[in-house]
Amino acid sequence: MPFKNEKVRDWVQVEKSKDPAFDEAYNEVKMAYNLVWQLARIRKESGLSQAELAQKADIQQQAVSRMETGKHIPSLKNVCRIADQLGYRIVLERKQAQ
Repeated sequence: MPFKNEKVRDWVQVEKSKDPAFDEAYNEVKMAYNLVWQLARIRKESGLSQAELAQKADIQQQAVSRMETGKHIPSLKNVCRIADQLGYRIVLERKQAQ
């Protein structure tokens, strides 16, 4: 999750190192936001407005706005609708062993 404020980034790193539950929760949210930010980037590159994408995906424009501003993590159903209307699909890949 890209933070503009270095103090916030530092704080997150400290909390992650102190608390395994915080680290796990942070990583889960980070994955969701990374997906959302990719969808927002693709929408902008496609030249679609939030309203146009919302109409195509049969969701409210406010839902697209809340998703893109990070105020809301969308449902899987809406993520799939948005991805589909942008010409993408959601695919699961096995992650590499650590």
